[in-house]
Amino acid sequence: IENTEVKSPEILESGRDYIIFKRIEGSSGYEYLNQCKEAEANEFGQKAKKFLVDLHSQNVALRDARVSNFIISDEVYSIDHEYGSLDAGRFFFFIDELTVTSSARQTKNYIDFVEGFQPGKLAVVLSVFMAIYHTILFDRNLTRFKRIFGSLKQDFSNR
Repeated sequence: IENTEVKSPEILESGRDYIIFKRIEGSSGYEYLNQCKEAEANEFGQKAKKFLVDLHSQNVALRDARVSNFIISDEVYSIDHEYGSLDAGRFFFFIDELTVTSSARQTKNYIDFVEGFQPGKLAVVLSVFMAIYHTILFDRNLTRFKRIFGSLKQDFSNR
């Protein structure tokens, strides 16, 4: 995607059913949101939102747009595109927005990220259930589970 602050790594090789990208050193978006400052989380949210809007304006969706599928180094990169779709439509934009919001909900800087990302209200509400489902079924991680419930307090508090 041209003229966006989020990049994709250089493609080294591709075939009918695969793409091999150049390895990017840095932190996953999940790690980054657990260690960065509030303003940095907000800026990452803004960049992720602009990237998805730009991507969808070209009728492309990621369908697996978790914050862990972003790498933050000197720039922000989007990785892990195996579920991408070239027929994006409004439904897949919602899925990308929901997935980003749900995965950010499991981080320390959820509220600052979401202030920058600006998801729709439905994505915010459904992200609670999606985050709980994902954490219980796949991660089985008590810290992430506690962060989900902490994020609910943040959703309804006046900061």
